[in-house]
Order: sequence, then C-alpha cells, then structure tokens
Amino acid sequence: MLQPEKDGAEPSPSAATDLPRVPALKEEWVMKYAGLLVMPAGFFLAIAAIVLFPDPTPRIGFLLCSLAVEAMGLGVAVRGHMEPRGERRS
Repeated sequence: MLQPEKDGAEPSPSAATDLPRVPALKEEWVMKYAGLLVMPAGFFLAIAAIVLFPDPTPRIGFLLCSLAVEAMGLGVAVRGHMEPRGERRS
C-alpha cells in the first residue's frame, strides 16, 4: 500500500513492501531445481519397481507411487517457473 508523503511528493511504498526481493528469488530458484530433481527420482523408482518386483501386484503399486512422485515433481517445477501473483497486474 502506498503512503502519501507529508510534503506532497510522490507516495512511497509502506515498510512492508520495502523488503528486498532476494529471498523470494532464492525460493523460486530452489523450487525450480527441487522439482527438476524429484522427477528423475520418480523415474528411478519406476525402474527399481520393474527390476526388483517379479510379482505384478506390488510392481503396479510401486509404479503408481513413482508416477505420483513424478507428477509432484512436475507440479513443483511448474510452480517454480510461474511468475509470482500480483507482480504484473494491469
């Protein structure tokens, strides 16, 4: 929120918005790479399920869990690449 200046000059941002953006940039960077690291983990879980489980019942369960891990990694990677809300409203 903008606070009016006492001398009639341009309004300045309030103290809450004067914080530096560096931590937010770091969080975006962490989310991007965390998602990109989780996706291969799901892939390797699927490969391990195929190799380690000869019976199809636990293999299918393990494969479904690995697909869920890959989907979560994709979701985190997409969220990390999205622009923060409120930054570019016209």
